[in-house]
Amino acid sequence: MKWNNYYADLNIPADWKDSCSGNDLLPSFSVVRSEYEYQIFIDSYDSEIRAINTEDITGSKSPLIPRFTVQTLSSDGVDIIEDYQFFETLNEVLAFIDKKAH
Repeated sequence: MKWNNYYADLNIPADWKDSCSGNDLLPSFSVVRSEYEYQIFIDSYDSEIRAINTEDITGSKSPLIPRFTVQTLSSDGVDIIEDYQFFETLNEVLAFIDKKAH
C-alpha cells in the first residue's frame, strides 16, 4: 500500500504540509501553531498494514500502535518540546493541537 492510501479516508487540513523523509516508517505532516510545530505521523486505516508497521516499529504485531502519533517541536522544528502523544482519531489530534495552541 502506498503512503497516500494510508490517509485516503481522512480530510487532511489544507495548512498541513507533507513532512515525510526517506527514512520514515510512516507518512507525516507538519503544521505550525503559535510557538510550536507539530509533526503528525499517520498509520494506515487497514489493521493488517498497521500490524506490519507496528512490528517494524516495536518488534511485535500487537498491540497495534495508535493510528496517529504527534510530536511537539519548537516552531523552527529543531527542538523536541514534548515526546510523542498517541491518538486513534484525527479529531483527537486536531483537539490536542488546538488546545496546545491556545
